[in-house]
Amino acid sequence: MIPLVAKAHHRSKKEVFEEFLNGGKFSSQGLSWFVGLSGTAFAFGGGDASVHMAEECANAESAIPKAMMFTVAINGSLGFGMLMNMLFCSNDIPGALASRSGFPFMEIFLQGTRSMGGALAMTSVLLFAAGCSVFGMLAATSRQFWSFSRDKGVPFWRLWSKV
Repeated sequence: MIPLVAKAHHRSKKEVFEEFLNGGKFSSQGLSWFVGLSGTAFAFGGGDASVHMAEECANAESAIPKAMMFTVAINGSLGFGMLMNMLFCSNDIPGALASRSGFPFMEIFLQGTRSMGGALAMTSVLLFAAGCSVFGMLAATSRQFWSFSRDKGVPFWRLWSKV
């Protein structure tokens, strides 16, 4: 996000906090605002992931609650910072929503850096992070499925509970 802050033309506080854009053509401004809010909630997703790994954690009684609290604090702070960065550095929101790529964040990167290479580098970092997160999701999902199998909650539970 640092290249975006350093190179982009910044919008005013009035534009960021007082103007609302119903780019999805929803029936009301309130509905548009709530639908837009779902994207910011992504920063808090997975806060309970440590619970799914509790069986493999030493001192789980104290480690798991700490992990959950730090997850909310760190991801919430970083997510809010990223949101503010994107809001202040997005110059043409209607243009970003109508971008050829179909991904407005890529267009915001391109607008902010005014460089295809810079936008590609920033997008690559996000894609790499998303790819790495798949391993954690796979581990949590497999442990949940295994636990559910031990409780005889899935078809062929005898097979899956031994894996």
